[in-house]
Amino acid sequence: MALNNRLLTNEGGAIAGALRQLVAESERVTVAVAFAKQSGLPEIEALEQGGRAVRFLAGTDFQQTEIELLDRLAAVPGCEARAFLGAKLVAGGGRTFHPKVYFGERGDGRAMAIVGSANFTRGGLRENHEAAVLLDGRGSDEPLAEIRSYVDRMWTDPFSVPVTPELRSRYGQLREAWTGAMSAVFEGGDYRAALEEYHQAIGNVVVRPEMAATHKCWLLVSNPINADIVRRRGIWGNKNPGPIRAMSPGDPVILYVKGEKRVAAWGLVAGPPYEDEHPLWPDGTYPYRIPVTFLGVPQVSVPMKPLAPRLGFIGPAAGPSWGTYLQTSQRPIPWDDFALLRDAIENARLPSAN
Repeated sequence: MALNNRLLTNEGGAIAGALRQLVAESERVTVAVAFAKQSGLPEIEALEQGGRAVRFLAGTDFQQTEIELLDRLAAVPGCEARAFLGAKLVAGGGRTFHPKVYFGERGDGRAMAIVGSANFTRGGLRENHEAAVLLDGRGSDEPLAEIRSYVDRMWTDPFSVPVTPELRSRYGQLREAWTGAMSAVFEGGDYRAALEEYHQAIGNVVVRPEMAATHKCWLLVSNPINADIVRRRGIWGNKNPGPIRAMSPGDPVILYVKGEKRVAAWGLVAGPPYEDEHPLWPDGTYPYRIPVTFLGVPQVSVPMKPLAPRLGFIGPAAGPSWGTYLQTSQRPIPWDDFALLRDAIENARLPSAN
């Protein structure tokens, strides 16, 4: 069959009607939207019916998504719900999670997708001036295959977090931290301290105990100039491909500055490795690269010397030679060591923020 496509708007309820059709005809449904609210009740009820497999991913930037909706969907048999926590204002950069994609797969190999401006809310699906394109054809058709690849990447992104008791308990903290940061902007408060609270809240949700079974932790060692570029640009590079290819999205990292002997930041590998010859660092190309999102940058210096004897990969026996363990540009470290270094970063607060 040929690929069919047409424009949808909220005139006559076309977007909501197309979404209900997509859900009714599909065995597997994936939703990836910036905002999701319980006001989209009829469409929620459609997702809950029929025993189909559902993946529902909603963003938390600007704290518009209602955790109650994700909770409700997570309780439905066959339905998984996740929150995307990759906030635009994370330390060292980041991007707002802003897609509006609805994708359905049928048992006969056909697929349907709605891509446009409509969030999963009453306004987005029924009342606002919205525009979307409906694609209907074989799942192997190039546009539909690309959409499937996109929603799969977003679903498995390190900042795509399952709805767990930890997320539920900390979602209020995320909202309060975001409100504090925005209030500081408009009311002249301590914006830096408020933003650090928001970063910390995200980190507490993204790094989960179960990750220890599937992810490695890494110590990244760099000189002061290169480390500053790594932190600001969110890119780690190496002259050799092996170390970079050993890293995976979601792996926690600690950035250490040699010479200054301090811990500079902690974060997560944010995507797959790639090659790029474009110069970033003054002392070399480092063409094998991987994106890193930094979630914690200390407000005051964190010296490594007092921490070294407590680290498993160094230990007290190293004595004054502890620095010899930090000569390699990149090395895996135990999860307990990562936790100790991350706590040191999070505790390095300015007096005014304590």
